[in-house]
Amino acid sequence: MENAPNQWVELNGQANLLITILTVAVGLASLILVFLYKERKRQITFTLVTLLLSVVNIVIYIAETGKFVNGAYALTAALTFLIPVFLLMAVRGIYKDEKLVKSVDRLR
Repeated sequence: MENAPNQWVELNGQANLLITILTVAVGLASLILVFLYKERKRQITFTLVTLLLSVVNIVIYIAETGKFVNGAYALTAALTFLIPVFLLMAVRGIYKDEKLVKSVDRLR
């Protein structure tokens, strides 16, 4: 990105094709995860893959921001860092649910 020293450039999901693809993939995967509640093992695997994609997305965003000399972060940029936290919480909840279902099946 060659810009004049004082030109304002916004970094968003459309600035880089890879960032756009990863952002859409994380969003779609998170939406699909909600509907996989009957297949918990697949849901855990898919959640971990989505978590990995989210972390890769954050790393690419940070690499892109390293190209800028000065600027400011938007408040919504904090949401990007909360996505992996929420996905980890989801994995923990799904795992606990799987353990509960197995313990109930043993009682039958």
